[in-house]
Amino acid sequence: VKAYAVKEKLEVSTDTKLASPIVAANSNYGLLIPYTSLNSAKLMAQLLKQGVKLRYATAPFQYKGKDYGRGTIIVLKTSNSTVNWNAIANEACQKFHVQADAVETGFMDKGMDFGSPDIRVINAAPKVALVSGEQTSSLGAGEIWHFFDQQLDYPLTLVNANDLARFNLKNYQVLI
Repeated sequence: VKAYAVKEKLEVSTDTKLASPIVAANSNYGLLIPYTSLNSAKLMAQLLKQGVKLRYATAPFQYKGKDYGRGTIIVLKTSNSTVNWNAIANEACQKFHVQADAVETGFMDKGMDFGSPDIRVINAAPKVALVSGEQTSSLGAGEIWHFFDQQLDYPLTLVNANDLARFNLKNYQVLI
């Protein structure tokens, strides 16, 4: 790290540029939500817990001249007819300061369309189990547990490695 020492007092400007406000993205078709930060992961976890069905892009694409990267979350009206998907998604975007973009069609300028096999569906929140105990790192398990519990606010089941043979793994989609 480069550092410099000075003997005189430096004047520091307190003018800070505030982050741009999040504008609600209203659509009768769907929303595109970038997956580029921890806030995006928190947003996705909240949407899944609220029963919103999501899709995600496995390859980059372009819509209305804007590029969207791999991992972009796609919320479509057709998959979410039983919940107020637009309001829930916009509320989560406000909470986690992630700007969603409205989309009015499943046809993209470049890249795959929403009917493509490159668009994967997440129908329900995956149930996650974490193996802990003597055969695992307590620091590693604790870090993951903290991340899910405190950062993502996402449910996680702890399983002792000694009890793994008796644990019903059929109820879980992710095992860490």
